Amino acid sequence: MLIPGTTSINFPILITNHTFDAHLSASGKILTKASALELLASLENADKYNSILIQAPLLALFFYLIQQPLSIPFMEEWFIESGLNEQAAHALSEFIFWSRLDRDDEEMEQLVNGLAMLRELPTLQQRPEYITPSDITHAFRLAFVPDTIRLYGSFDPFDNRLNATHKILQLELLNETNYLIEDEAHLLLGLSLPLFTVMVAASGPLPTLNEWLKQHTSIAERTHRSLGYMTEYFYSECFEALNKDVALVNLVSYNQESGFFQQPLHRNWNNSADSGDRFSGLPLFLLLNKPQFTN
Repeated sequence: MLIPGTTSINFPILITNHTFDAHLSASGKILTKASALELLASLENADKYNSILIQAPLLALFFYLIQQPLSIPFMEEWFIESGLNEQAAHALSEFIFWSRLDRDDEEMEQLVNGLAMLRELPTLQQRPEYITPSDITHAFRLAFVPDTIRLYGSFDPFDNRLNATHKILQLELLNETNYLIEDEAHLLLGLSLPLFTVMVAASGPLPTLNEWLKQHTSIAERTHRSLGYMTEYFYSECFEALNKDVALVNLVSYNQESGFFQQPLHRNWNNSADSGDRFSGLPLFLLLNKPQFTN
C-alpha cells in the first residue's frame, strides 16, 4: 500500500511486506508489518485492539495515515475484504476513525521517520528520461513526441512498454488530471487520481464502478494505480461499469488549437471521436452526468 507524500510524489510512504517495483524511479519510506504494529501501538487505547490490529496492521496504518476523510462503513467494508470478521472490522474501523480525529501529524511523522527504512533506487545501466510538464500546453506538446509514454499515475506499472529510448511524461503533476469535484448533477474525476481516492468518492454515486474496481484490483493496487491506467487498459469494461451508474460519460481533453473540449465516450473507444482532429487531444478527466431523478 502506498501513501503519496504531502509535498512530493517522489517521497511516499510504502506499507508493505513485499518488494515494491512498480516504478523504476520510486524511492520512499518503507514500513513493514512489525513497524506498522509499533506505530499503531503508540495510539491511545490501542492495547484494547491488539488482537485485531495484529490481523490487519498494514491496512489499519494506511487508513490512519491517509489524509483523505474516511467513514466507518467504508473502512469496515475494506477490513472485511482483507479477512476480518464483521465484528472485528467494525471495532477496528471505529478505533481508527476516532484516533484519526486526534492525530498529531508532526508526532506521527517523527515516528514514521524513526521506524521506516529508505528504499533506494535500483542500479540500472540506463534509465528512461522523466519529463516534468510546466503547464497543460507544454504537456500537450510533449505527449505526442515519438517514444513518449504518458504516465497518469506516478506508480502505474509500465506493462513491458518501457525501453531505454522512451521518455516518461509525468501527467500526475498537472492540476487538470487531479480534479475531484462533485455537485448534484456532475462528478468530475481526474485521470491521475489513485483508485483509492476514486473509490472513496464512488462508494455512493458509482456503486457499479466501485464493485468492478474491487473485483479487478487488490487492496494494495488500489493505493497506487491511477484511474487513467484502468481506463486505458480496461476501457470497455470500465465504460460498461460507468454506463450503469451515470446518464452520460464524457471525456474532457486538451488540444493546443481548440483548447479544452468535451466528447461523449462510447462502448468502443474508436467510436468516441467525432473526427480524427477532434480526438487528437490529451485526455485529462472524466465528466460524469448523474441520472436525473424525478418524483
